[in-house]
Amino acid sequence: MADSLNQIIGMLDRLPALPATLMRVTGMLADDALELPELAAVVRSDEALSALVLRAANSATYGVPGREFDIQQGLARLGIRNITALILKHESSSILEKAGRAYGLRRKALSQAAIGGSAVAELLARESGFTSPELAYTCGLLRDIGKIGVDALLAARDPAHPFATREPDTGFLEAEREALGHDHTQIGAALAEHWDLPARVAGAIRHHHTPPAPGTPEHDDLYDIVHAGDIACLWAGLGIGYDGLAYEVAPHVTKKHLPTRQRAEELILAAVDATIEHDQQTRDQQTGASA
Repeated sequence: MADSLNQIIGMLDRLPALPATLMRVTGMLADDALELPELAAVVRSDEALSALVLRAANSATYGVPGREFDIQQGLARLGIRNITALILKHESSSILEKAGRAYGLRRKALSQAAIGGSAVAELLARESGFTSPELAYTCGLLRDIGKIGVDALLAARDPAHPFATREPDTGFLEAEREALGHDHTQIGAALAEHWDLPARVAGAIRHHHTPPAPGTPEHDDLYDIVHAGDIACLWAGLGIGYDGLAYEVAPHVTKKHLPTRQRAEELILAAVDATIEHDQQTRDQQTGASA
């Protein structure tokens, strides 16, 4: 008999909680309460984030050659969008970097997929007039946190990871449910609720492979956007492991966000570009920290 989600969350209680800063900023985004003074307070309360903002503000990407910005000037120069992205990527990388073992993913692959999907979700949100592109970005970044739980559960139950040998005609979500009683979207949403993330964020995690159709009670444009970002990542080859391309695109999302091959290619490129940019920024930060 499959364990209930509550039982599974109990088994995962030893997982590290999401960083407090990440939960705080996510809550601010969901409440539509994100303002520069509030973000500045978050940054100043964390020495690592303060250093990150300073390095970013004084980098070739954001800075002015020959000028050094202090933390106050750096915050103003970067603005809400860039500061939010820096915080979210910095805080989520620690929990995603080593995840994905159960899916045959190399180190950092899940983190790269998170970055790519979040970038596409933000892009689609801005283009479609969605009220909070930053919230779409956050949900794209966190959409696969259930895979952290699957890693932990399978490491305890079956170190061989049965997904590698699943039948070709078995959908991957189905294979997860056969192995654990629940798939990574359900486990991820339950973890989000356990960590007190906003309900809409948990909903986006739950529905990022199966967004409800328009006209149904659970439909949300946010879910469609996150789903499209996830699909673009898969097509770009980001985060593909044993599950491969074993996910279908929702027809209504295809019609709205992926109507042509050219559009799909644009979003694939956006996902890849975001991961390349993130990797370069990480290298720059590491170089700056060791200088």
